[in-house]
Amino acid sequence: MPVLSLSELPGLVGLFLNATIALLIQWFYSGMSTKSLADVQHLIDDVIMHEDFRAEDLHGINFAQEVKKLDAFESSFEGKGWKESSVKIRVPCPGYECDETEAQEFEVPGVLHRDLVDIIKITCQDPDTFNSFHIVPFKEMWKPSESAEPIRLYREAYTSDEMVNVYEEVQNIPPDPSSPNIENVVIEILVYSDATQLAQFSTASAHPVYSFFGNLSKYICCQPGSHVAHHTAYFPQLPDLFTDWYRETFGQDPSDETITHCKRELIHVVWTLILNAAFMMAYEFGILVCFADKIVCRVFPHLFAYMADYPEK
Repeated sequence: MPVLSLSELPGLVGLFLNATIALLIQWFYSGMSTKSLADVQHLIDDVIMHEDFRAEDLHGINFAQEVKKLDAFESSFEGKGWKESSVKIRVPCPGYECDETEAQEFEVPGVLHRDLVDIIKITCQDPDTFNSFHIVPFKEMWKPSESAEPIRLYREAYTSDEMVNVYEEVQNIPPDPSSPNIENVVIEILVYSDATQLAQFSTASAHPVYSFFGNLSKYICCQPGSHVAHHTAYFPQLPDLFTDWYRETFGQDPSDETITHCKRELIHVVWTLILNAAFMMAYEFGILVCFADKIVCRVFPHLFAYMADYPEK
């Protein structure tokens, strides 16, 4: 279940009994599972002191029951740009030799994901985000003194050789005859994913995928309140019924190595949903995007970094 931000509060108020409950649940699921002093300060400033917070609304409330309402909220994600798809993985079995294309397939339903192209367009058209965007990368130099040689500084994605080189490459791409005067720009995508526990006293977990943009300073990306981390997908777990299906299909239980392999394959096949045809077309030929300043550019997305942890165990 995607983690919700305070900006989505209006959509939550109708889900729970009142705005007070929505505020508390938003705070409960924000940040780390172990709350810090900063989280408590956030509770005071953004929840208790919020204009919609009413202490009297908490009388007789079963907080656990209210939290369960989030499960039903998943069905409304499609209207917020989320899609739900099924994926298939090819499953090996020792002793059963065949071509990979003829291997048995296991279907995993309910994969939640968003379109990366849509995320790029929304980000470029957001005035608050665009004001901090660096469209043209550059090399940053520092001279300790007038007589010293300049020293190259490496602090941001948009000052790296990677982004500078990619930017120079797209400048050499011939312009579209229908729009010859449109500038080519690069949008650097940084992807992060890691499994996380949703509660301290249960086995509930999720494996979200977040997209950041290297055109923004790392100091902005590291601020939870900046809302520049975009939920992109959720890697599903290998269902419990996989073992039963494997036993019925092959007449034996899957080995630990087979389960590890299938978990990795599941990660890879979900990425085929994220890197869909629309994204690959944009990656190769660019897409026209009207930025927040009303200037149209041809945007080339580029995968700058992928920070991830495999849930193979």
